[in-house]
Amino acid sequence: PVGEKSELDAVLEHLDGKADVGFASDLSVLHCEVALRFHDRPALEKCTRALGNLAPNDAKTVSFQWALAVERHDRGAALELVERAKTLGVGADGLATMTRATDAMRRRRAVRWGLIGVGAVAGLLVAAGAMRRRATAQRPLSA
Repeated sequence: PVGEKSELDAVLEHLDGKADVGFASDLSVLHCEVALRFHDRPALEKCTRALGNLAPNDAKTVSFQWALAVERHDRGAALELVERAKTLGVGADGLATMTRATDAMRRRRAVRWGLIGVGAVAGLLVAAGAMRRRATAQRPLSA
C-alpha cells in the first residue's frame, strides 16, 4: 500500500499542476478519497479545507468534513455534520453509515471512561489495603 499511496500522490501532484479552476473541486474530491483510503489526516485536512472554499454546500464536502471530524474523534462536530448532511441530500445509506459511526464514537468514549473509572477504583482499593496493612504492622504488640 505504501507504493500505491506514493503513485497516487504523484498522479495527484501532476494533476494539480495541470488543473484549471473548473476542475479544482473534482481534484480536491480525489485528494480526499485518497486521504481517506490511506488514513492520511494532514491530507484530509488540506482537501476538506479546499472543498470548504470551493463547494461549501456540496454533500461530498460535508461527507469529507464529517470523516475528518471522526478521524479527529470530534463527536460534536460529527453530529453537526450529520445534521447538515441531511439538509444537503446525502442518501439514506450514507446517512445511516454516518450515524452509526458517530454513535460508535460515543460508545467507545463511554467504554474508555468506564475502564478509567474501574482502574481508579481498583487503585484506591489497593492503596486502602496497603494503608491498612501498614497501620496494622505499626501497632505496638501488647504484652
